[in-house]
Amino acid sequence: MFQSDQRERVGDEESTAPCTSSFTSYKALQPSLQAQVTGLTESDGEKTETESNTKSSASTPDLASFVTSLDDLDATLMRGIPLRQTLQWGAHLWLSDPRSMSARKKSKLWDASRPTKRYDKFLSHTWETRGRWKLLSLLLRFGWPGMMIFWAIGAMTGSVLVVLEVLPLFTVFEMPIPAIWPGIHYTHGTSIPYGCWVMLLSLGGAIIGLVVFPYFPYVASDICFLDFVCVHQTDSRKMQQGIRSIGAFLASASELRVLWSAPYLQRLWCVFELAAYRKLNPHGRIVISRIMTEVAVLLTFIWAQLGAVGFWIAREGTHGGELLRLLLVVVCVALPILAAMALAAVQKQDADQKLRSQLTSFDVMNAKCSNEFDRQCIHDLIITWYGSLAAFNDYIQGPFCLEVLQLRRSQRCIEGHYLIFLVLPNTSYFLEGSLAFSMSGVAAEVSISYFLAVVLCFNLLWLPSVIVLGAYLTQQGIRLGRCRIKPSLLEPLLICLLCLILLAVGIGATVAAVFRGIEMSILWSILGLVFAAVVWMKCWRL
Repeated sequence: MFQSDQRERVGDEESTAPCTSSFTSYKALQPSLQAQVTGLTESDGEKTETESNTKSSASTPDLASFVTSLDDLDATLMRGIPLRQTLQWGAHLWLSDPRSMSARKKSKLWDASRPTKRYDKFLSHTWETRGRWKLLSLLLRFGWPGMMIFWAIGAMTGSVLVVLEVLPLFTVFEMPIPAIWPGIHYTHGTSIPYGCWVMLLSLGGAIIGLVVFPYFPYVASDICFLDFVCVHQTDSRKMQQGIRSIGAFLASASELRVLWSAPYLQRLWCVFELAAYRKLNPHGRIVISRIMTEVAVLLTFIWAQLGAVGFWIAREGTHGGELLRLLLVVVCVALPILAAMALAAVQKQDADQKLRSQLTSFDVMNAKCSNEFDRQCIHDLIITWYGSLAAFNDYIQGPFCLEVLQLRRSQRCIEGHYLIFLVLPNTSYFLEGSLAFSMSGVAAEVSISYFLAVVLCFNLLWLPSVIVLGAYLTQQGIRLGRCRIKPSLLEPLLICLLCLILLAVGIGATVAAVFRGIEMSILWSILGLVFAAVVWMKCWRL
């Protein structure tokens, strides 16, 4: 966490002095936690919440002396920075590694923070993971409302400008309307004027919304603790005081947000922050956020957007209605996404196994720390709170491991805003088609059938439900009785095959409903609603 290996020391005596936090002078000796620590059960952490809470409360220290120490804490040491501010001006705070910064640049970091009495979020992360991935994770996780708003503004602007004939419909799609709807007479033959303005402006709006999000007015407080900004990096005395006061900072945070990556549990500071936060702030919220989740979501969004553009191109021209061309685009778009989902599922299983292995075999003496002063600080605090380093190891391997596994299992299979995010490219394309039908002069029955079957049922009900089902099965696994399918590669392949079949069924039913008129479109919408209700009640955790 702290980049103490880069800082200068005032003197050897100061840098090697026993580290005692600002509140340890008020401490009372805590009983050993050996009797409270248990190993993992065969259920891999699937214990009841009551048991976990009982152990957590049993190991919680007396916080009365700690609250007193907060009053005595030097007010100038407790500093925070708005989360959005860390993402401004090219997000240079995340893109610059403080370990390689010059002393001049480090001196400016302290000025970016400001005094505070509490933190909304304590950001726990390791600099072993590149800052650009953490930047992307935070930007998508907290910037999605602005992205959605600007996407909607772009889509609405494009639709209005097309309706007002400010923007031209410059291409045509071939649709054999007389053959599909025999009773409908269409003056333009089989050609439907089409544009791409809804797709183009909505995509541009989404990008703009994400970029300008850090500059939006603050609706709610988002003061966070960011290690190298909120702890002085050039003044050795203030730096050591800040490190000694880490317990006070953790106890003052409403939420501990872990930017999870593979090296996280290998760093002593990171494990200490997790354990100390639960120790000092038993009612605080812990959020484990895998930074690669946002990377996968963004890549899927980009590919889906390219797929929508490819489908639009395939539909253009006199041969745009040929089934072979459309199926080719669907296959080219769907197969890479499903293959990526299978790979992500395998990697997730491996990551979960590695997480469990790291926790159950944790040894505080083997955890990496860049500086001996930091290591001594952490060891002294561990002995103060847990009685001994061995007791801390037992706590991490037992109750703490159970709690982390339960936190991971209690998370939703996919966040709701990411689900909406992933269907935006298809929504833009289908809205483009709905607008084209309404502007082409066809009967209202055609436009209504298309909107009900395609935009409403397939795009907003069927497709998101298939995504939720696939994500749920990926997270929970496919089990035959109590046994999970082996080998690990077979399971994601089966999940992808199931999703592919459901998508094929949805596409076929949607096309059939559109061809058969409003009655079949309404029936298909009802079936889609039932399917969505069943999937969401089973797979969605509130």
